[in-house]
Amino acid sequence: MEARESPRNRFARSPRVTLLAVLVVLLAAMAGLLELLVRTAAIDFFAPELRRGTPAADLGPSSLPTILALGDSFTANPDGWVACLREGLGPATRVVGSGVSGFTARQIARIAPRRVARFAPRVVVLQLYAGNDLLELKHPVDWRRGRPLRNLFWTLSDAGLEAPGLLNHRAGQLAAAVIRRTGRARITDAKRLALEARPFSPALFTARDRELLSIDPFVLERQLRLTGGMEEAFARYGSGLRSILDTCRAGGTRVLVFVVPHAVEVDPLYRKRFEALGARFEDPGALEAPESPFGLAVQGVVASAPGAAFLDVKPALREAQRCGTAVYRNNDSHFSPEGDRVVARVVLDALSSPGLDLSGAAGKGPGEK
Repeated sequence: MEARESPRNRFARSPRVTLLAVLVVLLAAMAGLLELLVRTAAIDFFAPELRRGTPAADLGPSSLPTILALGDSFTANPDGWVACLREGLGPATRVVGSGVSGFTARQIARIAPRRVARFAPRVVVLQLYAGNDLLELKHPVDWRRGRPLRNLFWTLSDAGLEAPGLLNHRAGQLAAAVIRRTGRARITDAKRLALEARPFSPALFTARDRELLSIDPFVLERQLRLTGGMEEAFARYGSGLRSILDTCRAGGTRVLVFVVPHAVEVDPLYRKRFEALGARFEDPGALEAPESPFGLAVQGVVASAPGAAFLDVKPALREAQRCGTAVYRNNDSHFSPEGDRVVARVVLDALSSPGLDLSGAAGKGPGEK
């Protein structure tokens, strides 16, 4: 009877296999630990974004009435609506910007307790986005047409994992840091500003939008109308939104919630641009309705939460666009500087209402001297 070869002997004969197995186990353990840390918010992984969006003097203890802004890239933009709001409110009010690019209600719910506890805001202004939030819960994964790495990232994200999003975000930050250290920041910024100033062109528009629409031309309509699986995505999204509102109520703070409408909802001009990018709409007329099913669903969640109110910014954006002001960028789905100012004025008006009692928070309009 032959003696069995021990695992130790087999590994000794195959050191590369042994090393690979150990490496896989270590990577899996590290990934699991990172996922746990992100989910529990045991480490503030997004402190750099907080510092980027808030003056250093406003990060320490303060006796001033505080406005805390939570949101995604619209809020994270250091020159965006939060900066306009800060200018409009003036030095009598502290405005803390805590936006993170790519965040949806799910991720905001994880950082909200830490932010509310640290800054004790009088009011939290929560910014959501009709054109991206549900997509982050149900991506159009297509292994035949999409890039493999992006499809893998989307699959992991749809499964509810948080660590891949953090790693993807930090990879972008690392690339930006490399650009700054090599002295190419000015060149990159100049190219970005030049691109924003150029007329709309499908070839110049954000690559991510073009890729999404090439995979699923109806992806925008499905998000806005809550069809094609987006109903289930909103159920998870609504859970995250309720968690944020509960956190604010427990912290004794009021909440103003507003949804950034997708550009196609604001003016037919933008709808035609996105159709040129490949977007398709079964019912284009529905985009001109006062509110989309997504927006109505958000309003329903907010209406059921004590101390929370929904702020509708869409009419002001539509009016500005009708008057000839381009409120979105030509080759990007984000606000133009004018769009940021429009939204800041609407938020400022709401904050200045007697019901919020910000003790001197009412100030100049954004951009006014």
